[in-house]
Amino acid sequence: MKPLLLCIALTLLPTALLHAEAPPVLRKQLMELPADERQKYEVAYEAALASPEMTSVIADRKAATEELDAARSAAVLAKDGALAPLLEKAAPAQEGGPQPTPLTKEERKKLMDAYSSVRTEPAVRSAQKKLTDVQKRYRVTLNASLLKADPELKAVLEKLQPPKKEAAAQ
Repeated sequence: MKPLLLCIALTLLPTALLHAEAPPVLRKQLMELPADERQKYEVAYEAALASPEMTSVIADRKAATEELDAARSAAVLAKDGALAPLLEKAAPAQEGGPQPTPLTKEERKKLMDAYSSVRTEPAVRSAQKKLTDVQKRYRVTLNASLLKADPELKAVLEKLQPPKKEAAAQ
């Protein structure tokens, strides 16, 4: 029984890693693909992540996310210094450190309201734009790396593309 569970875990591990990174819509689309197409995508995805281009854009995305978090926190503190303990409690865990204490519903709402109130601050808007640009570059680089790893994925990638806003509006 244990070897069977180990085989299943090893089979599903790449899929689990892939799905942890993918947005919910993409995860759903991936699960709707035929098994052979999904398997090809997953193999190419692992190869793509190992590429130097992806390593660079992943680092950029992490830095842009941290920059946005810092700008948002600084703006919230400048507006209301009393929120410092809440921001500290909500901070993500450091690698290898203890997990943060989960926020209560009231604390989450208070924090979301505070974040919403600083969206228009110049530093927050600048950091958000930078993150948006990096996320676009991530998607473009990922698609190029996937096609480089397996040119036959072109049809699969077309299936996974989100609908264009103009088409969705009609």
